[in-house]
Amino acid sequence: MTTLPVSVTVNGDVKNEVNETLVVNPERPVNRDGRRQPGHRHDHERRRLPALSINDVAIVEGNAGTTTLGFTVSLSAPSALTVTVGYAHANGTATTATGDYLVASGTLTFTPGVTSQPVSVTVNGDVKNEADELLAVNLSGPVNATVADSQGIGLIRNDDAVPALSITTWPWQRATRGRPALGFTVSLLGGERPGRQRELRHRGQGPRRRPTATTWPRRGR
Repeated sequence: MTTLPVSVTVNGDVKNEVNETLVVNPERPVNRDGRRQPGHRHDHERRRLPALSINDVAIVEGNAGTTTLGFTVSLSAPSALTVTVGYAHANGTATTATGDYLVASGTLTFTPGVTSQPVSVTVNGDVKNEADELLAVNLSGPVNATVADSQGIGLIRNDDAVPALSITTWPWQRATRGRPALGFTVSLLGGERPGRQRELRHRGQGPRRRPTATTWPRRGR
């Protein structure tokens, strides 16, 4: 007989780690010339890479200052290796060009044992009545991990009131052609600045007597 089996029990785990090596030495191996011959056993672990994912979040916009969309990037299992991944914002109906939110990008680092990291996107408040808006945060370039969910969606909920129209009647006055006319003031309340009256024009006429409203004359009979 030229070979005999030697068994070594290896414990499994779920850690992402480098390949490991162990050595098996017979206690007193002797060949023909009496020299000792070491034996080697390589443990080639099949690397189970953990998976990265990012969640979806929503906030109320606010009328002033800033609020934060707080995303969380998660690792499916602890790793014995350092994991890194890049992230960057992506415009949707909310954009950085219109000042809805601030630029957000960078690299997240998961040291061994860490399974979550935060990503923050700063949102600017305003008083514009508008539809709810969306933006995204995308993951890319993972190291020592895969990506299971590469995109997080951020929802910015509008909290501004719908503007309201109001109309008031002016006293009787003389029109330019000598006929009596009844004037009305039509005002748009709310919108970009609460309580501000927005000018409405009719058939190219400018405002009369009041800079924030337009008189629409009705000819008397």
